[in-house]
Amino acid sequence: MDLKKALETGFLTVSGSKPFAKNESFGNAALNDRSKFGSSAGLKKQGNTFLLEYTFQTEIKMSGYMIMTANDCPERDPKKWTIENERGEVIHSVENEEKRGRFSNKQYTLENIVSVKKISLRVSDAHDCNECQLARF
Repeated sequence: MDLKKALETGFLTVSGSKPFAKNESFGNAALNDRSKFGSSAGLKKQGNTFLLEYTFQTEIKMSGYMIMTANDCPERDPKKWTIENERGEVIHSVENEEKRGRFSNKQYTLENIVSVKKISLRVSDAHDCNECQLARF
């Protein structure tokens, strides 16, 4: 799915944690460029999460997803997260993601194809930092 086009046409809306700065808004995560979304989510406080949510006008079939690391600060890369559907059910989780290079793409395949209208990425830990950022989800 072309997320940029889905965003432009209104098929997709994006929301999430408060961004670091105006130019690091959550909508950047859906673009196929090198902009980024970053948030000072306070990850080292128990219960705090970095949140990015995609809501679609109609259900889509999801077989996997991709996360691209941002341009700088590898200590802010997601380390532990869940992907949840609109009912709050976990459809995928990662416990200890390894550090990667800058603008590095990694694909994650779901065990089963799922139908979703909303996808929530909840990052509960980053590498050596209280903040989190990514270039694409």
